[in-house]
Amino acid sequence: MHPDIVQRIAIHRRRLSLWLLVLGAIQSGSGAALAQPTVKQEAAGARSPQPPPAPAQPPEPETSWSEPPEPEPEPETYRGLLGGAYALAPLLARIAGNGMLQLTGSEAAAVAVGAPLLVLPAAVHAYEADTGRAGKSFSLMLGSMAVGAVVVGSLIYALGPIMCVDSCEDPTPIPAHVAALGGAWAGYVIFAVYDVIKHATVPAPPNNGHQGSTVSFWLLPLPPKSPERESARPPGLQLGASLQF
Repeated sequence: MHPDIVQRIAIHRRRLSLWLLVLGAIQSGSGAALAQPTVKQEAAGARSPQPPPAPAQPPEPETSWSEPPEPEPEPETYRGLLGGAYALAPLLARIAGNGMLQLTGSEAAAVAVGAPLLVLPAAVHAYEADTGRAGKSFSLMLGSMAVGAVVVGSLIYALGPIMCVDSCEDPTPIPAHVAALGGAWAGYVIFAVYDVIKHATVPAPPNNGHQGSTVSFWLLPLPPKSPERESARPPGLQLGASLQF
C-alpha cells in the first residue's frame, strides 16, 4: 500500500478516537448532573422531620337493638265481690236473726240462724281462690272479732258513763254484752278492710308441664301363657288408651 494512504488512515483513526473520548466525557458529565438533584432530595428528605403517626381510633361500640321487656300483667283480683260479701254478711245475719227472734223469741235461735251467714266472705274465697285461703280467712275473722270484743268492748264499757255525763240524767254503764258486740263488729270491719286489700288476688294456675287434656294410645304384644305353647299359639296384641287432664 502507498505510504501516503497509510498515513492518512492513521490520522483519521486518531481523530475518531479523540471524538469518541470527547463524547464519553460529555455523557458522563450529564449523568452526574442528573443524579446530583436526586441525592440532594434524598438528603433533604432525611433531614426533614416526619409527621407523628395519627392516634389509633377506639373501636365504635356495637349498638344492640333489643325490644324493651313486656310489662308483667297485673294479677286478677276479686276485691269487689269480696267487699260486697263482707258488707252483706252482717246485714243478712241481722235480718235473719231478727226474723228468728220475732218468730221464736229466743236469742239463742236468732244467733244460730244469723251467725252462719258470716261464712259468706269465706265462701267467696273458696270460689275464687281455694279452700285453704277460705279457712284461713274465716279463722282470722273470728279471731279479730274476739280480740275486738275484748279490747274495744272494754273501752266502750269503760267510756260509756263518761260519754253520758252531760246528756244523760241518770248515767248508767253500757251493758257488757252490748259493748262486747260493738267491739266484735269493730274487729270485723278492720279485718274486712285488711282482707279485701291483701288477700283478694286470683292465684296463678299451676303449671303441670302440659296444657289441656291429652290422649295417648299404646300397643303391646300379649305374652305367651306357657313356653310349650309359644310356637303353636297365634301372635296377639294388646291395645290401650290413657286420658290426661
